[in-house]
Amino acid sequence: MLIGAVAIRPCTGALFLLILTWRFDLVGAGIAGAFAMGLGTASITIVVAIAAVTLRAGVLARLAERAGTGAGAARAMTLIEIAAGCLIAAISVQLLLRAL
Repeated sequence: MLIGAVAIRPCTGALFLLILTWRFDLVGAGIAGAFAMGLGTASITIVVAIAAVTLRAGVLARLAERAGTGAGAARAMTLIEIAAGCLIAAISVQLLLRAL
């Protein structure tokens, strides 16, 4: 439901394209362009989602193989995810401070 709600709303780029092509009396081209933008966004989102799930499952399987149990792999992945989140938060705070 969340993905559907995010995907259903139009992006500002598509709205801008539709407004420009409407003003130039190129309505068909605007609709085709907005449709192409939507397909491009959808294909990239699907590829990234599939890669994220597949790579995560592969990493967990390799860690479980090396550790011998799934508990160690789960702890290692949890720590890696927390570290990645902290890195993203630190970069975001630095960008925010620079903007102020």
